[in-house]
Amino acid sequence: MRQENYSWSFSDYRHMVFFHWVIKNTGAPLRDVQLAIYNELASGPKNNFNNWPPGGAWFNHKQIGWIDSLSMFTERYCTSLPIPGACFYSITPELVGVKLLGVRPGDARDPLDKQITMQCWDFRPGDTSRDEDLERYALMSAGTKTVLDPLPSNLSPRDGDPAELISVGPFPQVGTGDSVEVDFVYVGATDEASLIKRARTAQRAYDLNYIVPVPPPSPRFRAVARTGAIDFYWDESPEEFLDPTSPQPKDFEGYRVYAGEGREDLRLLAQFDLGAAPHDTTGFNTGLDIVRLTPPAVIEGVPYHYKYTLTSLRDGFKYFAAVTAYDLGNTEIESLESGRGQNEVMVVPAPRVGERAGGVVVFPNPYRVEAAWDAGKNVREHFLWFANLPARCNVRIYTLAGDLVYDQSFNGASYDGSNARGIYNPASDLPGTFSGATFGWDLVTRRGQAAATGLYLWSVEDIGTGKTQVGKVLIVKSDREGLQ
Repeated sequence: MRQENYSWSFSDYRHMVFFHWVIKNTGAPLRDVQLAIYNELASGPKNNFNNWPPGGAWFNHKQIGWIDSLSMFTERYCTSLPIPGACFYSITPELVGVKLLGVRPGDARDPLDKQITMQCWDFRPGDTSRDEDLERYALMSAGTKTVLDPLPSNLSPRDGDPAELISVGPFPQVGTGDSVEVDFVYVGATDEASLIKRARTAQRAYDLNYIVPVPPPSPRFRAVARTGAIDFYWDESPEEFLDPTSPQPKDFEGYRVYAGEGREDLRLLAQFDLGAAPHDTTGFNTGLDIVRLTPPAVIEGVPYHYKYTLTSLRDGFKYFAAVTAYDLGNTEIESLESGRGQNEVMVVPAPRVGERAGGVVVFPNPYRVEAAWDAGKNVREHFLWFANLPARCNVRIYTLAGDLVYDQSFNGASYDGSNARGIYNPASDLPGTFSGATFGWDLVTRRGQAAATGLYLWSVEDIGTGKTQVGKVLIVKSDREGLQ
C-alpha cells in the first residue's frame, strides 16, 4: 500500500489535507473488494485541560452528521443535549469533515457501479462485536447508511463516543499485481456553509487530478539602488501565464510592489492592475500604462517593461523589496497572489557612479560606538561605508604612523557585500543589491583584528585613471562589544 498526502497553503486549500491510497494485490486474486476509512475523532476545547490527553468525558461531546450528497461525515463539539441550544458552539466553533472523493477503477458517484456504506457506533474499548474480519467486512459491504436524524442516544453528545466508517465497493475482481485507488479528504471550517464549500472545492481538485488553481509567477525583478531611492524594474512575463483550472486561462490581473526595513516587514507600496473588462473586478483598475516603459529598459541584456521608484530613503541602510503578480480570481476561488519570496532582494541606497559630484565619502564619520544600522551586534557585524567610489578602485586604510591596516580591491559591478558579515551573511541573508559605488568595511584589519579606537587615514585609488583621493575617519569603539 502506498499513501500520498497533498496540501496547499492558500485559499480554501489551506484548510484541507488529501489522502491518496494505492493498494496493490501481491497475493491471490481477490473478489468483491471493499475500501474504507475508519475514524475515531475527538472535538473539544483543548485549552480547558491542564493535562493532555484529557479524561473520558472529553470524548462524549461529539455531534456527528452525514451529508449524503457529499459522502461526508461531519463532526463538531457540542457540550450537551438538546441540539443546538445546549451545544455552546462558541467554546469550540471549528468543524471537521471526512469526505470520500473517489476510487479508481470505477465511479463512486454511480450507484450502479459502486455502493457507499456509512456506519457509526458507540466506541467502547474491549468491544468484541467488530473485532473479527468477517464482522468488519459485513460492516463495509452492507451498502446502507446509519440513520443520524435524529441521533440515537448512544451516538449523541453526552451519552456516546461515536466512531465512523465510510466504505466504497465492490471491486468485483482484483487480480494478482492489480491495484485499486481510493481518495479521502479531511476538511476544516468554523461554520457549516464554509465546510460544504470547501468539500466541493476538494472534490473539484480530485476531479482535476489535483491540478489546483495557482497564481501567476512573480515577474523577473531588478532593483537599482541610487541616492536616497530604489528603482524597481520588472518584466511582463506573468501576463502570459496560463492557469488550466480557470474559466479564463489567461487570468493575470496585476502587480503589487513591496518594500520594508526587515524581511518580515514588507509593506504594500503600490498596486497596478488591468482596468479593461473582464479585468476590472479586482484591485484599483489603475491600468498598467502609468508604470510601463516604452521602450523597455534593458539592464545587462534583460528587458524590463515596468518601473516604479521609491524615494526618501536613507543611504547606507538596508531595505528589502519584492514585486508580485496576482490573478483575477473567479466564482470558485478568490484572487491569488504569487509569493514575495520568489524575487525578494536586499537593497542599500547610495550614490551611483557619477550620480553625485564631489569625491569619496566615508560615513558615519566619526564612527561612534555603533552605527545606527548595526547597534547592539557583535564586533564582527559592525561596518561603515565608503560611498561615491569609482567603478573600480583600491581602498586602503592606514594608521597615522603610516602602517597599512586594510587593503581591498573594489569592483562595483560585482560587489555583493559578503566581505562584511553585518551587510551580508550567506547563512541567513538575501544577496545584496548595491549602487556600484559603495563599499562596506567591517572595521577588521587585514590581519583579522578589530580596528582599535583612533584616527585613521584612507586612500582610494581609481584603477582606471590612477588618481587617488585621501581622507580621515575617526573610529570610537564601544566597550560593550563582544569578542566573536
